Amino acid sequence: TGTQWVIMIDSDMIVHRPFDLEVLQPAPMRPISAEYTYLKATLPGVYMGVKEREVEPKRKAPYSQVGGFAVHHIDELHELTRLWLEYTIKVRADPDSWASSGDAYTCPEELQHPGCKGKECGCRQAPWISEMYGYVFASAVVG
Repeated sequence: TGTQWVIMIDSDMIVHRPFDLEVLQPAPMRPISAEYTYLKATLPGVYMGVKEREVEPKRKAPYSQVGGFAVHHIDELHELTRLWLEYTIKVRADPDSWASSGDAYTCPEELQHPGCKGKECGCRQAPWISEMYGYVFASAVVG
């Protein structure tokens, strides 16, 4: 019947055991992934410009703190991957989305301005985890 499931994995990950889909039990519109709790802009009340302006009005599902790998049904990927790239580009291009990402390495200024939001934090570069937010935001919009 052809390919039904696609396993996507970050380029910096190492697989040391097979992905057993019978154990993982993915289902259409219920992908499997790993938890990454440092994605703090997924939490309620944590400001990120792209999230507020672009994602919230379209969101169909809760935000998930996930990444590293994902197992998706092949039919979900067309819309998901299009939005994943779109939101990644938007996060990287928007200084109002660089603070509160959970990436203290690319925005140490945030630590000097407790409670700052968005541009007022003075971050000088996009978070290295921008593509993780692209995926999380796309997933929330696709549902």
